[in-house]
Amino acid sequence: MNRNELIARIVARHPDILDRDNCRRCIDRIQARIVEALQNGDRVEIRGFGSFSVRHYPESSFRNPQNQKKVTVPAHPVLHFKPGKVLIEEINAGSPANRSSG
Repeated sequence: MNRNELIARIVARHPDILDRDNCRRCIDRIQARIVEALQNGDRVEIRGFGSFSVRHYPESSFRNPQNQKKVTVPAHPVLHFKPGKVLIEEINAGSPANRSSG
């Protein structure tokens, strides 16, 4: 599901309270706040869904096995997502292996 599909589904489920533009603005604001918090070094937790954090990896180097040249990877941040327990349980409950066949 992409962003536009998400907006369409939310508006379809709640036509009495949201129109497409208001829903888009809400999602934009939520996303902006999450990005802002992560840029400030904060961790973002959405209960039942999961948590976002930034991990900082130091500079490292290795040798390319094909030509033996040394390659240096600069220090860099990486976004990390850890799914919440409720999300994991809901996904596992809805997986084809857990659906009853009768």
